[in-house]
Parts: sequence; C-alpha cells; structure tokens
Amino acid sequence: MERAEDRFRSNPHIHNREEMIIWLMEEYSQSLVRVAYTYVKQEQLAEDIVQEVFVKCYKNLHLFRQESSYKTWLYRHSVSRINWTDKM
Repeated sequence: MERAEDRFRSNPHIHNREEMIIWLMEEYSQSLVRVAYTYVKQEQLAEDIVQEVFVKCYKNLHLFRQESSYKTWLYRHSVSRINWTDKM
C-alpha cells in the first residue's frame, strides 16, 4: 500500500510550502480532528485545535527533519496542543 508521504514525493504539483500545507490538510485533517475529539469531546474545539496545529506547522514547516512521517509530526503537535488546552 502506498503511503501518503510517497504520494507527496511523487506529486509534481507541490512546489512550495503553501501547496504543501494544503496537501497536508487534505490528507490529515479528518483523522486529526477525530483524534482531538477523542480527547476534548467537543467537535468545535477539536476543529479549532487542528486548525491551530496546521497554522503552527505551516510556520514551522522548514523545521520538519523527516525523522518521522508527516502524520506523526502533525499528531505530536496535536497531542501537545490538546495537553495545553487541558491545562487551561
């Protein structure tokens, strides 16, 4: 089975970070919202958390070291953001 990262690397239409973040959002938004929802039990809050995660990742895309998959990177940011929300 082809991984999402493999589809990204073979996609000739992704040339900059704007296209990259759009691809990441299309690929992972739904699963990240589901993960966030399992923690916070509020759909709107889960969607807000994921939106904030994508904004942060967009700003820090140049820091992605490719030591993990994009999914793992986004998941870690999401869980960190959820944990921060719990402390409020």
